[in-house]
Parts: sequence; C-alpha cells; structure tokens
Amino acid sequence: MAQFIQEFLSRLKWQLGKGLDVDKKEYLYLIEFQRHLTQASVEKPAVEARAKTLQQEYTRWSESGALTGDDEYEKRTGSKPG
Repeated sequence: MAQFIQEFLSRLKWQLGKGLDVDKKEYLYLIEFQRHLTQASVEKPAVEARAKTLQQEYTRWSESGALTGDDEYEKRTGSKPG
C-alpha cells in the first residue's frame, strides 16, 4: 500500500506542473482528484470522488503495477513514470 501511495503522489506531483508535459486526456483523473482536494474538499461529493479515484487506481495498480496513463507516458518520454 505504501508503494501505491508513493507512486500515486508522484503522478499527482507531475500534474502540478513540476516540469513534466502531461497529456490531460491520459491523466484527467489526477486533475479531477486535485480539484476535489482544493475545492469544497470536506463536502461529501468531494470526499466520495477522492475515495473512488483512489480505490480504482489502487485496484488497477495492484493488478497491473501501473496507474492510468503510465503506458502513454512511457511511450511519449521513453522512460517509466515514478
């Protein structure tokens, strides 16, 4: 679980514009996650949306070892995310 959180947070860091050109289509879930953190963050819909995103991405990561958009990132940059 700690490895998943570390990888998820690294993808979120990319979305914050830390020098990485991220395709919004591939990482839209991170943009939405970030929006739910910053806007009405304690409202029930925002909390539910964050929980849903984390559960979906954890399931995907535990089954494939990758998060949504990682294949596209590797294809575009030639390196693995993380």
